[in-house]
Amino acid sequence: TRLITVVAGATPPLVAYGITDCVRWSKDLCPCGRSYALIDDIQGRTEDILWLPSPGGSEVSIHPLVFYRILEPVPVGSWQVVQAMDGLHILLTEVREGFSEDALLYELSQAIEAQGATAPPITIQHVPAIPRGSTGKAPLIKSSLRR
Repeated sequence: TRLITVVAGATPPLVAYGITDCVRWSKDLCPCGRSYALIDDIQGRTEDILWLPSPGGSEVSIHPLVFYRILEPVPVGSWQVVQAMDGLHILLTEVREGFSEDALLYELSQAIEAQGATAPPITIQHVPAIPRGSTGKAPLIKSSLRR
């Protein structure tokens, strides 16, 4: 976790704001001539990355885009992926016509295996609302297995 303090600007500084964004640093220099490090790409938040075992016994990082790409088109109100000791739980609200549980389970398993991981047991749970954390936000990806 990096801590930043913004002191420039018209608003009061936000002191010691923790961010967990993963970034890729650029090898290029700033065209303006300043020597500051440049960010080439923002790759997501570390808490959104799930770690799953590979067939060889190591761990594979599964980027949240793997889940976004599959779950965003699903005809539901909202979704959340929860990693627990017993596997992945896919929470869905407001499931609409055209939803296929078997197709979703198959597509998720295939996508995880395509990343080099062993697909854990995946269950789908229909819930009235996605649980919110202490901040009031409902994260799309959540793990109870922090590294």
